This record gives sequence, C-alpha cells and structure tokens, in this order.
Amino acid sequence: MKLAEVVQFDSIDFDKTDVPEYITTIEKEYDEQMKSHNYILEQTQYDEFAGKWSRIHDWLAVQYARAKYQKKSLENKLELILMKERAKAPEECKTDKAKERWVQQNSVEYQGKYEELAKSEGYFAFFERKIDAAKMNHYLCKGMSSSIDKDKPVGGFSS
Repeated sequence: MKLAEVVQFDSIDFDKTDVPEYITTIEKEYDEQMKSHNYILEQTQYDEFAGKWSRIHDWLAVQYARAKYQKKSLENKLELILMKERAKAPEECKTDKAKERWVQQNSVEYQGKYEELAKSEGYFAFFERKIDAAKMNHYLCKGMSSSIDKDKPVGGFSS
C-alpha cells in the first residue's frame, strides 16, 4: 500500500469524512467505565484503554496531517489568486495593500477560497485538540496501569 493511499491529501473533504464507529464507541465506553467505577479502573481495564486510545490517536494523527495540508494548500492558493488578480485592480489603488484589499472585496474566487480556508482552520483546530486529548488519555491509562501493584493501592502507597 502506498502512503498516498493512506493519507489521500488530494481528496480531502472533511464534510463527507465519517468518524469511524470504533472511535465514538471507545470514547463513550471510556466515559461510562470511568463514571461507573468512580474514576478508578482495574489494571487490565487501563491496559485495554491505553491500547484503544493509541488506536484513536493513530486515526486522528492522519486526519490532523490532512487538515494541516489542506490549510497550507488553501493559504497558498489565496496567495496565487492575490498575485494573479492584483494586476486587475483599478489605477486608484496605488499601494500593494490597496490592491490586495480590492482583490479581497471583488474576487469571487478569492472569497470562495477564503471561506474554505476558514473552515479548514476550524478542522485543523478540532483535530489538534482531539489528538492532544487522545494522547493525554493514552498516557493517563498507561501510567495508571503501570502504577498499580497488587500489594499496594492506586498511587503506590501501602498502609
């Protein structure tokens, strides 16, 4: 399998991208388990969830890379539109900034890409937050699992 088939940078459409069912199931299951056990799980449960959060992190990492690519790609397209359309600005626009503003206000192509960029930045921020949360949950579960000892209660202190 080629890397391009995995990341599919050229065919990004987050509006049609489905979040895999296993992700929503794991998140819901984790929340329910934590609440029902007063936020302290057994070592095997922490081991299980550490692996599951790692799997979620893997999927989110690809989506994060795709969102970052999309954001940068749209920024570059906006720059190209500005460069191309500046020449069409009226003579009253003397400075580059005035020509830029004219393009921003009068170019339908620019406005469309700018709208896409705003949405792209939202997806980027969403995946950035979700990937951080998944990483934190993975390490929390991993850390709790390794700190649990049968002879000692959670936290490692014996009485």
